[in-house]
Amino acid sequence: MSVDRGETRRKREARALEIVQRIGRPRKPRAPRALRPRPEPAPPPVDVIPVISEVYFLYACNRIKIGWSRNHIQRALNEISPYCPAPLFFIGATPGDRALEAQLHARFAADRAHGEWFDLGPHLREFLCEDQARARMLMAAERHYLGWLEEELTTQRTRAP
Repeated sequence: MSVDRGETRRKREARALEIVQRIGRPRKPRAPRALRPRPEPAPPPVDVIPVISEVYFLYACNRIKIGWSRNHIQRALNEISPYCPAPLFFIGATPGDRALEAQLHARFAADRAHGEWFDLGPHLREFLCEDQARARMLMAAERHYLGWLEEELTTQRTRAP
C-alpha cells in the first residue's frame, strides 16, 4: 500500500494551521540577550529646564520670609499658605544658594520674628527696595494686606453681639 505524500503533507499543514489558530502565531526565535544589539541611549531633551537655585522673599502680616528653593518656589508658596493666617504674597527672588540665605538670615537677625520670618524693619525694607520690581511688589502686598485687614475687622465687628 502506497501512501500519497501530498495527502500527508496537507494533513500536516492543516494540523499546523489548526494549532496556530488555537494558540496564536509562533514567535520568531530570538537571539540570546548577550548577542542582541543594545539600543543607543536617548539624547537628553533639548528643552531641559536648568536647575535654578533661588533665595525668595514672601510677605504676610507685615513680616518677610526669607527662604531658599531649587525650582520650587510655587510649591513652597503652596505649602506655607494654608498655615498663614493672612494672604501670602511673593515679593521676589534672587539667584543664590543656601549660603546666601544664611547670610541674609544673619544680616537681619535683629529683626527675626521666628524661624525664617523677619519683622519688616527699616533695614530689611531698604534691602528689599534696592530692586525696583521687589519694591513694587512689596508696596502692592502691603496695600492688599491693609485692605484685607480692614475687611477682616469690619467682618468681626458685624459678627460681634
